[in-house]
Amino acid sequence: GCDAFGDFRDYQARWATMKAKYIMSQTKFNDVYESFKKDPKQYSQELKYLCFLVENGTLKPKIAERVSIEEIPDAQRYLETGKVNGTIVCLP
Repeated sequence: GCDAFGDFRDYQARWATMKAKYIMSQTKFNDVYESFKKDPKQYSQELKYLCFLVENGTLKPKIAERVSIEEIPDAQRYLETGKVNGTIVCLP
């Protein structure tokens, strides 16, 4: 028989994999600790510049949600759904 939904799910899975590979190919990772160890003065300058960009609105962090410590388990479950659009920030 014809399993049209199976074919569609397979297509969706392949499309999601392609999107993830593309996004990861465009992503740059930075090990903050290694960067600091390598050149503390440059690290300090770059951190100050980053703060400047955030303060003047040039760089706008995408915050999905702000949670308290008590809400962390719920936030973790939300993260695991894959539906989070931004960063979840834990407030003190």
